Amino acid sequence: MIAMSTIENTTNLNIDKSKIRKDFALYVSQSILAMIGFSAYILADTYFVANGIGTMALAGLNIALPIYSIILGIGMLISVGGSTFFAVVKARGDHELGNKIFTFAVTIAVVFGLIFLFLGRAFSEELAFLFGGDEVTVPYASTYIHVVSTFSVPFMLNNIIVAFIRNDNAPKFATAALLASNLSNCIMDWIFIYLCKIGMKGAALATGLSPIIGLCVLSIYFIRRKNTFKMLNPFKYIHGNNNPEHRHRKNKFFWIFKNVFVLGLSNLIIEISSGLSIVSFNIASWSIAGNLGVSAYSIVANISFVVNALFNGIGQGMQPLISRCHGKGDNNSKMHVIRLGLITAFSMAIVLYAILYVFATPFSDIFNKTSDPELNAMGSVGIRCYFVAYFFAGLNIVIAASMNAQEAAIRSLLITVSRGLLLLVPAIAILAQFGNIVYLWFALPVSEFITLAFVSVMYLRSKEKNLVESKLK
Repeated sequence: MIAMSTIENTTNLNIDKSKIRKDFALYVSQSILAMIGFSAYILADTYFVANGIGTMALAGLNIALPIYSIILGIGMLISVGGSTFFAVVKARGDHELGNKIFTFAVTIAVVFGLIFLFLGRAFSEELAFLFGGDEVTVPYASTYIHVVSTFSVPFMLNNIIVAFIRNDNAPKFATAALLASNLSNCIMDWIFIYLCKIGMKGAALATGLSPIIGLCVLSIYFIRRKNTFKMLNPFKYIHGNNNPEHRHRKNKFFWIFKNVFVLGLSNLIIEISSGLSIVSFNIASWSIAGNLGVSAYSIVANISFVVNALFNGIGQGMQPLISRCHGKGDNNSKMHVIRLGLITAFSMAIVLYAILYVFATPFSDIFNKTSDPELNAMGSVGIRCYFVAYFFAGLNIVIAASMNAQEAAIRSLLITVSRGLLLLVPAIAILAQFGNIVYLWFALPVSEFITLAFVSVMYLRSKEKNLVESKLK
């Protein structure tokens, strides 16, 4: 009987692990595809701007990217924070609270979207100068900011609804919607830049219209009544709360705001850090090599958008699984998902770096309309140096995402702040002092390596503390 029991337990464990691996493969693969589609908004613009307009327009596009990062950052704050909170409460069976979280996310996104619409249209030229533009590049950058900011509300809503649908056990549909949006962006880029000949305005218009296409596809999910969550009247629950379990919470609206903000803050910091690093890199590369240096960094940065998306895809794909396990208190399954994420991230880093190292020159040449040999050489060296960072960055991204998914928002935030604000921007400033752009390319690898060392020390201390506490018990 003991032998039979042992065999049954082992079999169940294998079946559980097999199911976890299957779910992990489904969610992560769909999330990676979705994130590639999302990042390709900018990649498509970069390709068509570089080849359809020219090198200075490419530099102008890179100067405008921080506004995209800011809009995306607020969108990620609300979408990741809201959908993570939604997944946890859904696993605990509180569907009423899940509806309120979704309602809050949509409402606050519209408010922020309208604010960005106003700022982008009223101060596009001032923002372009602030982000590192000069008299040559500001006309391109300000045009892009002016048009893209007009579509801030659709951008944010597209982000949020995709995240909630993914956490509603429909990762394939969420991915399909984002890929449809991305494909429409590529088609409209080609039409507006090559056929209509409306230059930078056309590139921005294509980027802005594509999330509207995504929202049209996402609406099918609700029309077919596949959703387990719904939009409520936002004014109805701000002051009231009928659930007896939650009556001690004085104001439901602000309680939801606090939880969403805490869970999504690390994603906002990621995007804000990305925007600040782009501005810092633009200024540093311009001081070393002028607008040619900015164009070279633009090549590297836009490839980085896609590479970063792959690792963010792992983190966001893991999130519904980890949040579900966390909500149910299933620690063994949760740890298995995290291990799979770390193994996947490191394996992906090896494959990606090998591809980028070997094909650095062809990748650089894709965005080089005039076949400028100096730009090509600068860009290819940048690719080989800059992307060393992802051996460390991939692990940092996955660890931070796993912390956030299990409501350990403070630890996730520490990792995120260390990667960007505390280390990357100072590393750019220090390495720029050497006056050689090659040194500048190593700013990201240095900051990511130091962050991973910090994370490792934090993990070992936490493990040691848990061992001591378990012995005392």
